[in-house]
Amino acid sequence: MLLISDAEQFADRIVSVLRVNRIGVVTVDTCRQALALVPEHLRPRAVVVDIERAAHWSSCEDVVAAADRVPCPVVAVTSWTAFDGRFRRRAFGVGCAGFVRKAIAREVLASALQRVTSGERRIDYSYRY
Repeated sequence: MLLISDAEQFADRIVSVLRVNRIGVVTVDTCRQALALVPEHLRPRAVVVDIERAAHWSSCEDVVAAADRVPCPVVAVTSWTAFDGRFRRRAFGVGCAGFVRKAIAREVLASALQRVTSGERRIDYSYRY
């Protein structure tokens, strides 16, 4: 698994969630670092992108394009949510396989990753949990 997040506390929490579920993880701070790894040096089973700022959305598109060459699914994790679902639609529109709303319950992220790595797409965990 590849985790892209520049938020240290969030990244630490996600790494612990993945390790509890026996999922190996490589972390990077930026999408640029991820693009340098995928697909030439790293072939992850899935990529988790932490979308904190507006600029992260365009970077997420670049990651999805690179991940498609592996191929591996990309899951967007964000607090960018709206009642009309525009951020969820944006994530799916750029090719993300999953959309998970922060704050993440341990079992929710593990479930999303299990589902996307088994081939499911348009996994939506945008509701409160």
